[in-house]
Amino acid sequence: MLPHAILATNLEKYPEDLENYVLKPLFSFAGSGVLINVTKQDLDAVPKIRKTYIYRKKWLTHLQ
Repeated sequence: MLPHAILATNLEKYPEDLENYVLKPLFSFAGSGVLINVTKQDLDAVPKIRKTYIYRKKWLTHLQ
């Protein structure tokens, strides 16, 4: 099972439970550019080329 993810361009409103999401560039190497503790300010600061970013639900493997 994979965590839920959505392209930033398809996001209509910010999730209420931001603590459960990460903001990630689609093409990143070794985790570069990934924001783990996302805030609304972080989301507002996403570059204009939003199609290259996704919001992904955190996957807590220790709870699986």
